[in-house]
Amino acid sequence: LDRFGRGTDSLGLLKNLGADYVKLDMYFVNNLAKDAKKQAQLRTLVEGLEALGAATVVGGVEEVKTLPILWSLGVDLIQGFFLQRPYREMSYDFSGMAF
Repeated sequence: LDRFGRGTDSLGLLKNLGADYVKLDMYFVNNLAKDAKKQAQLRTLVEGLEALGAATVVGGVEEVKTLPILWSLGVDLIQGFFLQRPYREMSYDFSGMAF
């Protein structure tokens, strides 16, 4: 489930889909280090998703100071330009794989 927290029916979607991974909207990362209220919101979401059996993914991480906050809040997976910028071409060879 991608961009969780964006829109009005994210909880309804989660209930009906039973997702294993939930990628939270980038809203939760923007200014996270300076916003205690947003950190509390994110902690509540992560704990709730964990109780439902879903791992949390947060994208849009562009600053090193955001990493320890996300880890302390229990986020499972982190994506973003800080960790690795997107590549223009895929560097994987799938030719030997059966699909």
